[in-house]
Amino acid sequence: MNDIQNSIIHHFHNLVGSKGIYEGANEQELIFKFDDILWKAIEDELDGYRSMLDYVVYADNDANRSFICHKNLANVVLESVDESEQNICFAGYVLKDIEDNHIWLRIGTAYVDEYYPYTIFQHIPKLDNV
Repeated sequence: MNDIQNSIIHHFHNLVGSKGIYEGANEQELIFKFDDILWKAIEDELDGYRSMLDYVVYADNDANRSFICHKNLANVVLESVDESEQNICFAGYVLKDIEDNHIWLRIGTAYVDEYYPYTIFQHIPKLDNV
């Protein structure tokens, strides 16, 4: 992998701590809009039947044309997360509402045990916004 490819792959991770506007997600396509950029979560192709999150990159032009966003859904901050809860570990990212700490989006890998990791891509609307 050359320096440019490496830089592109790690760009999203380097944005941790950045604030921006969240405009929604498409859970089937693993795409979401944050800070006026459409992003796509990529699962690890070499992981066999398991599906760990590999990285988050810019979505392509076809995704940009088909994505239906919700303008200014929330002002959020991108945070890196590494947590354990009820025998499930999660490592990845969240988009957290700046005003009330609501988690709008979780992206990453959950581990039930070392044999069964799986990709998490979860848009979590507020109950009052449903």
